[in-house]
Order: sequence, then C-alpha cells, then structure tokens
Amino acid sequence: MLRVKKTTFPGIDEELRYYKERLHQVSTWFESFVDAVEALGNNVGYRAVIESIIARVASETKSELCLVYLYNDAYDRLELSSSVGRLKEHVELMDFEFNRTIVNEVFTSGLPYTNNEFDQTLKLPLNRKKLTIHSILCFPLTEKEKRVGVIEVLNKDQGNGFTEEDQKLMELMIRPVTAAIENAVRFEKTEQLSLTDDLTGLYNYRYLKQFLSIEIKRCLRYKKDVSLLFIDIDRFKTVNDTFGHLVGSATLAEVGHIFKRTVRETDVVIRYGGDEYVIILPETSLNGSVVMAERLRKKIENHQFAVGQENSFKLTISLGVASCPKHSLSAEGLIQKADAAMYLAKEISRNRIKVAS
Repeated sequence: MLRVKKTTFPGIDEELRYYKERLHQVSTWFESFVDAVEALGNNVGYRAVIESIIARVASETKSELCLVYLYNDAYDRLELSSSVGRLKEHVELMDFEFNRTIVNEVFTSGLPYTNNEFDQTLKLPLNRKKLTIHSILCFPLTEKEKRVGVIEVLNKDQGNGFTEEDQKLMELMIRPVTAAIENAVRFEKTEQLSLTDDLTGLYNYRYLKQFLSIEIKRCLRYKKDVSLLFIDIDRFKTVNDTFGHLVGSATLAEVGHIFKRTVRETDVVIRYGGDEYVIILPETSLNGSVVMAERLRKKIENHQFAVGQENSFKLTISLGVASCPKHSLSAEGLIQKADAAMYLAKEISRNRIKVAS
C-alpha cells in the first residue's frame, strides 16, 4: 500500500490559523451587531445597546475599561456616553483632564493613539488606594467622513500592554462599531422626536400616556401620590384673532416655557393639544399639587406677553387638579378627572383652580 507523507508548511499553517481566528472574531462581532439591531427594535434604551457593543470590544481586547465619547454638535464638544468594564465604578476619575486631552486630540486629528507606558496614577476617593493607568488604545469613530466620537480601551489586563494584534482588531472592527453606535443614537433621537411637540418642544400626548401609566404603577406599588394638572388658556382664540396665528404660536411656546421654569425638574410638562397642557407631578400630594397650580396661575396672570417692541397683552389660565390614588387608579381616569375639573373652573369664572370630585 502506497503511503503518502503529509507535507506541512509552517508559515502557511500559521497564516491559516490566523485567518480562522479572524473569521471567528468577525462572526461573533456580526452576531453582536445583529443583537444590537434587534434590541433597538425591542425598545431597549440606546445606551444599553451601545454598552452591549463596547462590552465586546472590552472582551476582545482584554481591557479593564472601555469608554465611548460622542460628539454633541449643540455644545461643540465630546461627551462621555457609555462605559463598561471592571473599572467602571471609577469612570469619573478616568474622565479627567489628562484623558480629555487624549480623546480630544484623537477626535480632532482622526488618528488612533496607543501608549503602553502611560503610567498615570489616580487616587481613589474615600480610601488610600491608588489606580494606575498603564496602557491606552484610542480610536476615532468616523462614519462617511463624519466624526461621530471616540472609543477608548484602558489597561490591558494581560501582558505588558495593547499589542499590534489589538490594534489590527480595532482597525478591523471600527467601522461596524461606529455604524452600530451611530444607528443606536439616531434611533434614540428619532424616538425622542416622536414623543415631543414640534411647536413648543414639550412632551406630547403619546409620552403622557406612557409616562403617566408608569408613574401610577409606581405610585400604587410604593404607596406614593402622583398628581396631575390639566390646564387651559382662557380665551386664547382672541390672541389669534387680534394678533394673528404667528403670535398665537409663539404664545403657546412661551406659556410652555413658563411652566417648565416654574415646576421642579422631576415634573413633566406636556402639550396636550391646542391651548391645553398637562403637568404630571410625581410624588406630590393633592395639597402640594394645589400649591403648584396656584403658583402657575399667578405666573401666567402676572406675565406680559410681548408683540413686537410696543404692544403686549396678558393671559389667564384655568386649572383642574386630580391625584392618584384619591381620584383614580388609572392614567385615563386621572386625565378625565382633571379635565372635568378644569372645565368646571372655566364655567365658574375662569382664572381659577378646581379640584376633581
């Protein structure tokens, strides 16, 4: 029997193993991106999606921390968006001036940064321990020549630092990582637009139903109060008839801004429709909501609404107040109770507050 001796080619075998490993990495990365897309479709928050992606980056590069900075064009600056890894609890220390200099330079230049001899020691708060940043690998996130942000991995947890293989892996995956992150952010912005009113910038009716339902469940579970104000501008039609619809639209926006400036940060101001507004007051008793209603009523009553540089006018509002669990145990019921109280206030005299019965 003729036996054929198997001939091996070490260089070729090594190269084949290398490409098999790369193929496996690409395959697992692709699966993680598919998972990210599916998560967006299931209404998972965009930050959770980004964290799932960069968790893969941290795992593949064997780093102790992975950070993503995204560019905020409204403020013209990079902002720390997400972080994962063993050192996440110390992320505020990482996001300090020494690191800001690095990520800003990478973002501005569009060039990656590697340093395995960084040797930056940070003092941890509330104890005497110290944390040393010894290795950094930082890449710009760019999509179609648009700079999106920066991704950074810190502290290789094995060996002396990030290797050439780590850099090649980042180069291989940086485009799909950027695309996945950018799509997650874009999806979040689209969702946000669908929940806000174009004219006033306030939340809309769709958001009202979502948020109020959650607040009522929380109210019932933890035995807290949640109150609701239903507000209507008195005789608003005269504004449009006298000054025109452009002034009317500006007035609706201005009323919304007054409400926003007056309530607490935890309160939610919503344009219900037309000249009607709803304000949700989490963890607020009926008495507390009446106090807030009176504060809003006086704010509007004393405000001068300007028309150009010479003319001005005043407005008043009527408010209905309802509270959970006293008046209703459902979102729809609470809205209806406050709405009915508001209409009763208008029937009595306008510019007044009426509590639901």
